[in-house]
Amino acid sequence: MDTPYRTRIDGVITQGNEKKLGVSVAIIPWEFKNKPSLDPFTKIEENRKLGGEDQRILGQLYGYVSGIDDCQYRTHVFQLLTCGRSARILKWDHSSCLFSAAFDYITNSGSAYLAEFLYRFSRSSKAERGYDTRFTILDEQ
Repeated sequence: MDTPYRTRIDGVITQGNEKKLGVSVAIIPWEFKNKPSLDPFTKIEENRKLGGEDQRILGQLYGYVSGIDDCQYRTHVFQLLTCGRSARILKWDHSSCLFSAAFDYITNSGSAYLAEFLYRFSRSSKAERGYDTRFTILDEQ
C-alpha cells in the first residue's frame, strides 16, 4: 500500500475495482483492532490521560488521513475504526477530529447505524464526501 513510512491500512472503501489499494484511491480508510481496550477515544471521552499505545494508535489513524490528504485535494476525511465488537465513525479536517460514540456494529441497531452512514455517504456529493471542489485536475497531454 502506498501510505507513508510503509504502514498499511487494514481496509479501504474505494470508488470501484481498484487494482492498487492505498491512500491514493481511498475514500474511507478503515482500521481494525482486535480488542475494545485499544480504542483511544474511550479515554478521551472519559477525560483520562492517554498512554503510549493510545498515542501510537492515534498517530497511526492520523497517518492514514494525512497520506490521503497528501494525495488528494480534501477538506475532510471520514474514517472507520473498529475495536473488537465496537466501531466509531471519525471525521478529520485540517484542525480536528470529530468522533461518534462507540457502537456495537454486530447488533441490529449498531449494524443499521453503520449501514445508514455508508448508505448516506454513497448518496452524498463530492463536497460532502470531503473533496475540495475548488480544484480541477487537468488531463495530462
